[in-house]
Amino acid sequence: MMSGTSYRPKPGPEVAEIEQLSRKLHGSVTGADDFTFHSLAEHVEEVRGLLGEGDSHWKAETIDIIIHALVLLNRHRVTEAEIDELFVKRADRFKEKIAASLKEQPRG
Repeated sequence: MMSGTSYRPKPGPEVAEIEQLSRKLHGSVTGADDFTFHSLAEHVEEVRGLLGEGDSHWKAETIDIIIHALVLLNRHRVTEAEIDELFVKRADRFKEKIAASLKEQPRG
C-alpha cells in the first residue's frame, strides 16, 4: 500500500467462494449467518487476548474478522459500490465522533 492512499476491503471472488462454501456447509443462509456471528465473537476475543500478550498473530486474526464481515455482506447481496459508499460514510462518522469526544475531554 502506498503512502497517502487509503485501503478499503473489497469482496473479491475469494469472498464469494467462501460464502458459497459456508452456505453449503451450514445448510442455509440462517445457518451460515449463525456461524459467522459466533465466529466473529470468538475472533474478537482472540484478538483482544493476543494483543494483550504481545503476540503478533493478532494481525492474522483481525484479517479473519474482515473476511467474516465481507462474507456476511456478500451473503446478503450488498454490492461493492454500496460497501465503498458505506465505508466512507462510516469512517467519516468515526472521525466525527472521536473529534466530538476529544472536544468534550477536560484539558489538563
